[in-house]
Amino acid sequence: QIDVCNLRGYGFRVYKQWSDADYMVKREETYFALYTGTSEESLTLVEGSVRQLAQNQSTLYWYYLTLPVAGIAFDNYLIREVIVGNPVVDENGTVTSFASIAPVAPNGEITLQGRQKGETADASFTYTALYEKGTSAEDSNVRIDTVTNNRPGIVLKKTAWNGTTPLAGARFTLKDSNGNRIGEFVSDENGAITIAFLSDGADYVLTETEAPRGYHGLESAMTIRLNAGTVTVSGVDAEYYSLTQGNGSTPLLIIKNRPYTFQAVKKAADSDASPLSGAHFALHKEKTVNGVTSIDLSPVAGYEDLVSDENGLISLLDNNLPAGTYELRETAAPEGYQILPTHTRFTVSETGAITLGTHAEGVTLSQTTLSNGTIAYTLTIVNYKNNPAPTGIARNTEPYAGMLFFGIALCSVAALLTVFFKKRRNADED
Repeated sequence: QIDVCNLRGYGFRVYKQWSDADYMVKREETYFALYTGTSEESLTLVEGSVRQLAQNQSTLYWYYLTLPVAGIAFDNYLIREVIVGNPVVDENGTVTSFASIAPVAPNGEITLQGRQKGETADASFTYTALYEKGTSAEDSNVRIDTVTNNRPGIVLKKTAWNGTTPLAGARFTLKDSNGNRIGEFVSDENGAITIAFLSDGADYVLTETEAPRGYHGLESAMTIRLNAGTVTVSGVDAEYYSLTQGNGSTPLLIIKNRPYTFQAVKKAADSDASPLSGAHFALHKEKTVNGVTSIDLSPVAGYEDLVSDENGLISLLDNNLPAGTYELRETAAPEGYQILPTHTRFTVSETGAITLGTHAEGVTLSQTTLSNGTIAYTLTIVNYKNNPAPTGIARNTEPYAGMLFFGIALCSVAALLTVFFKKRRNADED
């Protein structure tokens, strides 16, 4: 007799993963079943355990009040993807009858019908089944397994300019030749972007939309094409990528980013262009509030007072600035120099490109590519000397004093004449 009150039951759950999930529009249903055994050769199907996994599902669950096969330990049950002939499925997804059934072994293959994004007809896709057997938590009789269906693709990876150092945080958009978006991808800590599953003979466009901080992203889109197993790349210079053909294995496309540096330098607007120290600046950033975009009146936190040093370098202006549009406002010029009449506006793009906006006369932005591949940006801000006061005006005041005396005298005479004629008019009236 079973003590139901003290029985926790036994659960088996499977999560299904697809390596090409971002690339498929639809795929036919798959089937799973429970088996007992310790090896593939000794597998025995658990009666009534065959289930259908619908296209819109990613998990299946089996629950038993007691273990379904007497004498078989909980850990000796295996979940297998199965190939089923002529299945009959009820409303709960349970296969009630079938003509044949065969489990797919680890690293075994299964062929399924499906349709890839950008395509108009179904096709056959062959997958390799990968199994990861889970473990149950302490005081739990529930086990979670993972089954991944994997098919060959092109590995896309992001690295620094050396082609080996992985870069995380690079964001990409992949579209087909008709401009339909296949997916958006972000490189992880290993530089992995995605495994791209491309239809043969079709062009796909990969665009870098955001580069890691301090790196300069692709300046143009990359077109990738798969022709009978051979990968070709166009649209960008070959120095921006490295390609290893599969030749029986998975092709690898490494996409490289140049590092960049950024500095702002204060100089005198003279023939020597000597550096100026002691210039003070505040950095403001553009923001959008309620649909209105403008420069924030408050400086960026930590950038309220930036001072040029003895070499003219303005502190904190470097490649750590986040993407955005900025306005550099000079708050105090070096002694003897005029303050800038116009604020200096510049933009750091999401892909690390720096451009100069409105600015005062003499302000320039230069861009140089160094031998190690680094792009060096230099923002040069000049100050003009104060204009000296015109000579003679302050000291030569005698002409102006004479004119002032003459004016006062003229006003006095006019006043006396007015009084004289007024008295005479009154006398005549009497």
